[in-house]
Amino acid sequence: MASLPAPTPEQLGWLSREPPRDDQDQPIIWTLADCRINEVKWAQPIIHDHLRLERVQFTAAQWDRPVFRNCLLRGVSFARTTFSHARFEGVVFESCSFEGSTFEVCALDNCRFNACELRFTTMLRTQVQRCVFTDLDVTVLELRECDLSDSKFVTSKLHGPRVTRTTAATLELEGGELRGADLTACTLDTLRLTSVAVEGLRVIDCELGAAELHGGRVAEFSMSGTQAKRLLVRGCSELPGPRLLDCRIETLQLEACLNIPSLLIADCVLGALIADNVVLYDAAFERVEVEGHGLIRDSTVTGVLFNAGRWTHLQLTGASVKDYVAVDGAHFQLLSLEQLKVDDSLQLRLAGDTYGDGSMTWGDARGA
Repeated sequence: MASLPAPTPEQLGWLSREPPRDDQDQPIIWTLADCRINEVKWAQPIIHDHLRLERVQFTAAQWDRPVFRNCLLRGVSFARTTFSHARFEGVVFESCSFEGSTFEVCALDNCRFNACELRFTTMLRTQVQRCVFTDLDVTVLELRECDLSDSKFVTSKLHGPRVTRTTAATLELEGGELRGADLTACTLDTLRLTSVAVEGLRVIDCELGAAELHGGRVAEFSMSGTQAKRLLVRGCSELPGPRLLDCRIETLQLEACLNIPSLLIADCVLGALIADNVVLYDAAFERVEVEGHGLIRDSTVTGVLFNAGRWTHLQLTGASVKDYVAVDGAHFQLLSLEQLKVDDSLQLRLAGDTYGDGSMTWGDARGA
């Protein structure tokens, strides 16, 4: 394929000055298309209003303090390009690609990215607010000290995003894939994933208002050292091996998840635990403190371990208990067993379990 030609000096000059205006002092729309621009630096603050770039290839370019307002960029390639203190307002990116590029102290407001590709791209101290990313294809994206408030990713492939010390009022992912993702030391009021195929999501040392996972298959999900007001997992087709470690969660809700093997909750403090219409296989609660109500309702529990920890009130209602219940040094201030279905082969392995006044015991399970 023949390479694109370089722009003429006049065309290159268009990117170095503000666009001309008509008799009503409105910017005149102009287009730069089908050219390549290598190793050019724009150091002056220029406002690009209603600019159209089509099939332009930028390589090793540097933009310092530009403003792009109501622009359309279609089929534009940014390779090893640096944006510093840039603003993008109402910009539409269509089928654009960013590879090895950096946004530093930039702002993207109310922008749309359609079918774009980001490879090994970095955003530092950048605001990405009210932006919508549709059919985005990401291979390693690093976000550090950014603001993602009210932004949304729709049917996107996000592979290897690393998000650190980032904030957001609301951050949504709808459909698509999320693989090998790390959220570290982030503060998010609302994080919502809907019908996303997750293959590796680690939430580390974060502060969350509400974290919600709706539908889809969620594999290799872990949360550690994190505080959350609410963690809701609802309607996931599969949820293999979730891990909650050293977390403080006011309300943990598991709803309508019919395949949760090897759940581990360890060294956590929970305000309340609600498991409603779920199927647990080989679940383990180790050194867990539940300060309020723990409710397992209309669910199937095939093997569960309670190792140490304190439960203010654990209630099993309409649940089916199979395989084994193992208790080692756990304290139940109140244990309520109602309308249980207990498998005849159920094994009870009890050591050092304690119960408060008026509590049932696990030995009462078959008679409950």
